[in-house]
Amino acid sequence: MENKIGITESDLSKVKENALNKEQLNFLFAKTPGEHTYQRPAKGGGKWTYVTGTYVKKCLNLVFGWDWDFEIIEHEYSLEFKQAIVKGRLTVRSQGKRIVKMQFGRQDIKFRKDDPKMPLDLGNDLKGATTDSLKKCASELGIASDIYAPNEYKEISIIEEKDWDKITYASDLLRTSAYDDDTQEVLKIKINNASMTELDEMIANLKESQGETKNPGQQEIREMVEDAVIDEKK
Repeated sequence: MENKIGITESDLSKVKENALNKEQLNFLFAKTPGEHTYQRPAKGGGKWTYVTGTYVKKCLNLVFGWDWDFEIIEHEYSLEFKQAIVKGRLTVRSQGKRIVKMQFGRQDIKFRKDDPKMPLDLGNDLKGATTDSLKKCASELGIASDIYAPNEYKEISIIEEKDWDKITYASDLLRTSAYDDDTQEVLKIKINNASMTELDEMIANLKESQGETKNPGQQEIREMVEDAVIDEKK
C-alpha cells in the first residue's frame, strides 16, 4: 500500500512499557476507511474532507474500551467575528496510564435570515465547536490523522520484532538444501515475512530436509507461491 511503513514497537517508542499495545497502535496509525470520510465545500473554493464526531467517538470506544472522557475547559463566541470557540481536553486510559490531549475547536455561527445580527442557534454552534475540538484532540492520538494532516501522514503498521539471527540461520539452511532454485526463491519470501513461530517451524522442516531431494510437485509449489504472495501483501 502506498506510503505504508512497517516498524516494530521498539522502533516506535523508547519507553520500557508503552501505554498502548500493538493492536491499539495498528488501529490508530491505519488510514481512515473511505466509507467514513465525507466532503463539503471549503472556504475559498475546493472541498474539505472530514470525519464525523460519531465516527471519532466509536474509534475511542473501540480502542480504549469506553475508558475515556472529554471536558470543555473554555468556551467563547464572537458575533463580530461570527465564530464559536471551544478549548477541550481529551483523556484516555490504557494499561493503567493516562494520555491527555488539549486542542481548540471552532464553528462558524449561523444567523437568522430575518435578522442577520441574531444567532439562529448559538448552543448548536458551541456544540459544533466542541465536536471539532474533540476530533482535533483525537487526531493527535492518530485517529483520522490522515484527514487532518494529509501532507505529513504516513500509514504505519506495527510489525513483530524480527530475530535476524534466526532469519539468517533459516536462509543458510535453505541455501544448502536440496530444493530447486524456483522453490528456494518462494521460500526466501516466506522466511522474510514469517512470524517467529512460523520461522521456527520452517527451520525445523529445513533441518529435516537436509540431505533429502526436495522437488515438490506443481500443486505444492503453487500453494507456496500463493502463501508467499499473501504474506507479502500483509
